[in-house]
Amino acid sequence: MYKRQPQCKQLVDSQQHRRAVGRSPAQPRAEGHALAEADSHPVHAVMPLHQPEGFETDVFFGSAVHGQPFGAELRAGRSGAHHLHLVIKARNGEHDGFQIVKPVRTTAQDVETQIYFAVCFQNHRTKVRNFVHLYAMKFRTEIEITSLGVKIGYENRVLALGSCFAAHIARKLAGAKFRVAENPSGILFNPLSIAAAIRSYADPAPVTRGELGFDGEVWHHFGFHGDFSAPTADEALQKMNAARQAGADALRTADRIVLTFGTAWVYERQGEAVANCHRRPAAEFSRRRLSVEEIVETFAELIEGPLAGKQIILTVSPVRHTGDTLAGNAVSKAALRLAAEELAAAHAAVHYFPAYEVLNDDLRDYRFYADDLVHPSAQAIQYVWEKFIPAVLSDEARRLLPDVRHIVVAAAHRPRNPRSEAYREFCRRRIGEIAALPQVDFQAEEEYFRRCIEINS
Repeated sequence: MYKRQPQCKQLVDSQQHRRAVGRSPAQPRAEGHALAEADSHPVHAVMPLHQPEGFETDVFFGSAVHGQPFGAELRAGRSGAHHLHLVIKARNGEHDGFQIVKPVRTTAQDVETQIYFAVCFQNHRTKVRNFVHLYAMKFRTEIEITSLGVKIGYENRVLALGSCFAAHIARKLAGAKFRVAENPSGILFNPLSIAAAIRSYADPAPVTRGELGFDGEVWHHFGFHGDFSAPTADEALQKMNAARQAGADALRTADRIVLTFGTAWVYERQGEAVANCHRRPAAEFSRRRLSVEEIVETFAELIEGPLAGKQIILTVSPVRHTGDTLAGNAVSKAALRLAAEELAAAHAAVHYFPAYEVLNDDLRDYRFYADDLVHPSAQAIQYVWEKFIPAVLSDEARRLLPDVRHIVVAAAHRPRNPRSEAYREFCRRRIGEIAALPQVDFQAEEEYFRRCIEINS
C-alpha cells in the first residue's frame, strides 16, 4: 500500500473550524454509514491534501468524517482518487493521517451514485485512536432518466420484440406480473427482422413447407429462431404457426410495444434480411450495414400501419456484437441510436429509453458484463430495471410492486412441512392478499395456493 507522511494544513478560520467539528467520532457520519464503532475522542476536521503526481485527480472531494464539508473540499469539485492521504486535526493540535484501505460494497446489488471505501485511521502519537469508517467518493456519472411520456401499468398489455436485451426487460416485467408477450418468433437482432415479424403478426398467413429449409438434420425458417427448428417439417410448421398466431394475438391486444434494436448489420439471402442464419455457409448470404434512413423509413411505415394507436418504447441494446469487430459494432450502434433519435423526434408515440447509455456511460465497467464480456451481467440488468421502474411504470404500478413481489416470493417458497396447518393458513392468507389485488393477474399463484391447501388437507 502506498504510504507517505502527509504534511498538515493549518485551519485558519475558527468559525469554519467549529463548523467542521459538529460531532465526535463516536458518532461518525459519511453518507450515514459506519463499519465499526469509533473512538470517543473528537476529531476536529478533515482536510484534503494533493495526491502524488501521476494520479488522475488532484484533490480528494468529500465531506469531513462527520459529514460537514470543510475548506478546500468545497472548491475541489467531484473527483476520484487512489491511496489518497487525508489529515485529521485533533483537539490537542496534533495531526493524524489516514488512507484508503480497500473498496467495499454495502450490499450485493449496490450500484449507487456513491462508491464506498473503508478508511483506516493511522495513529501517530495523538489522542485519536484507530477506527474504520465508510467514506463516500463519487467515481462515475450517473444518468438521470426523466419520466417517459408513456407509462406501463397493470391494465396495459405489452409486446416486447428485439434482441436478448428486450427479453431481459420483458422477463423483469413478467416477473412483476405485468401482462407481457416476449419475442413470439424468437430473438430478433436487426431492425429489418423486427419489422418483418411485426408484418407477419399483422397479417398472419400460415407458414408453408416451401418456406422451410433442411440442413440434413432439422427443418428451419430464416424468419424464426433456431428454437423453432425441428427434425420433421410438420413439427417445425406446427411450432412456427403457433408462434406466429401468438404474435398476432399479442400485437392485436398490446397497447405498449417495447422494441430493442441490437445491430445494424444484416445478412441477406435472396434479397431478404434473415433473422437467423441457422449455421448455413457464409457464401449463402450477403452482409451489409443498414443506413439510418432505411431504418427510419421502415419503422415510420409501421408506426402509421400495424403499430398505429400503440405507444412504443424504443431502446438500443447494450450487448456488444464483437463478431462485427469493435469498430463495426461502434458504427452499428451509432446508426441504431441515430435512427431511434429521429423516430422519437418525428413521432409522438415513440419514446426512447437509454438502456444503451446506462451500461456504457453510467456503469461503464467490465464488472457489469457477463463472463463473455459481451452481455450485461445480472447485476447490470437489475440496475437498468431499477432505472426503468421510475421512468416507465405508472405510479399505481410502482405502489403495488412490493405487494406483488411479496406474493410471487411466497409462491416460490418451499415449506419444511407442507402438510402442517401453519402452511395451510399461510396459503389462505396469500389467497386473501391476491383477492385484494384484482388488477394484477395472479391466476398461476392462486391456483398453486389452492392446490396446496387441497392436497395437504
